[in-house]
Amino acid sequence: MQKNNDRSFWFWLGSLAFMAGVVVYWVSAPYGLGLAADSIACLQAAKHFLLGYGIAFFDEAGKLAPMGHFPPVFPVVLSAAWFLGLSFFEWARLLNAFFFAGSIFLAGSIVFYVRGSRFSALAAALVLMASVPVLKAYGMLGAEALFVCILLGWFWLLLLFVDTGRRCTLYGAACCAGFAALTDYSGLAVIMAGGAWLWFKGRADGRVRDALLFLSASLVLPLVWFVRNAVLTGSLMGGKIDGILRFSDRIAIAVNSCSEWLLPSRVPLALRWIVLAAALVLVLKWLKGRCRDFSLEVKRAKLLAIVFGGIYFFSGLSGLIPMYGGAALDHKALVPVYVILLLGIGFIVPKATLCRKTTVVLLSCFLMLALARSMNWAVLSYKNGCGYSSKVLGSSKLAETLRSIDDRVPLYSNDPAAVYYFTGRPAARIPAGGEKKAGILSMKVVMDDFSRRRAVAVVFSAVPFHPAGEWERAAALAGLEPLFKDGAGDIWGVRKK
Repeated sequence: MQKNNDRSFWFWLGSLAFMAGVVVYWVSAPYGLGLAADSIACLQAAKHFLLGYGIAFFDEAGKLAPMGHFPPVFPVVLSAAWFLGLSFFEWARLLNAFFFAGSIFLAGSIVFYVRGSRFSALAAALVLMASVPVLKAYGMLGAEALFVCILLGWFWLLLLFVDTGRRCTLYGAACCAGFAALTDYSGLAVIMAGGAWLWFKGRADGRVRDALLFLSASLVLPLVWFVRNAVLTGSLMGGKIDGILRFSDRIAIAVNSCSEWLLPSRVPLALRWIVLAAALVLVLKWLKGRCRDFSLEVKRAKLLAIVFGGIYFFSGLSGLIPMYGGAALDHKALVPVYVILLLGIGFIVPKATLCRKTTVVLLSCFLMLALARSMNWAVLSYKNGCGYSSKVLGSSKLAETLRSIDDRVPLYSNDPAAVYYFTGRPAARIPAGGEKKAGILSMKVVMDDFSRRRAVAVVFSAVPFHPAGEWERAAALAGLEPLFKDGAGDIWGVRKK
């Protein structure tokens, strides 16, 4: 492994990482970060953590409850905005830019450490910078940016331990693995992969001992969190997961997500699958002929990437570890695998020679096209999110109207998390569509709150998986009428006589 300093390499790698962070921060400036349901849950948890209520959020009944379905590290990191005098959104933008720059720097450093090739290391950093799925993740307010940095730190520290035998690097890798599991539950795969790799391919003297030390140290904090969840919520991960997809459906989603990394989603699905299969065959065939030429360090690092990727995929496809989309491996869940895959590519990229340098121009053109496509996706993520972005708060009249409603008026909504995002107040979820559900709405909501307490229902126009028309029909059948209409959503209630 590379142990000598190379000032020119560190300068170029640092410059590339700094430029990447600036670009991500600059692109997010016009629109703010995109938000999803888990983003708003993290915002709630961060605010309640600052107020001394612990990691808590408003449940569907509008009551404050312990949050267990999302791990605690990202909300705690997000809460640091208060101490810096920044808003949560501005602090999250800074974090995304910092973590993106850090991820690129770590990826290039790992490849340089393993290969000793500046060309391979910079190529891996550039490809990571132009990766569409990775940049899409950095366009949203979420834990993925922090998770990727922790994952790369874990990877590097494990390689350092096997190379040097220093215990501090082993415990550092264990801490990274534990924090990965508390940043995203899929981080449990990081713990399992580290333990398995040390057990079978660690240092010759004391593999079993090292693996057990790593597992023991990395599981301490996650176990404390899981015990807390079991006591407060009755479940290790804060409640059961609804809508688990069939195994065949999860495989299809995972393959589709992987194929979109090679070609845009507008390309026909069959063609994307064919290209993905052909790319895998060519890579495996090339590896078969080259594998004997790799050094022990490259083989060891490559095996760690394969072990992690295999365990992560198995965990997601089996539903063993909760992931997005009903335990399906979608784009967000696959971001860690993309990053480790790009590291693996860096490990096997041939060193630059006079002949290979002629390909740099073509590679640069490809990277510029990929980067342009990535930035386009990032802008769309910043602008749209999952129905609202962090800039909507200051531009929508709906937000002003909601904040003007008396605090004693109960709020109901098809998206209670969005109500909290706009107003800072809890809201109860209203049922959607169908005569039976509309009857429930009529009996329990209209006859009670709407008639006696003048409650209002907020129907957002862009709620994932639920068209606004369903909610509007339910409200109309229940005897409500629109009191306010805006591009972001409508307010329904009973008009005063």
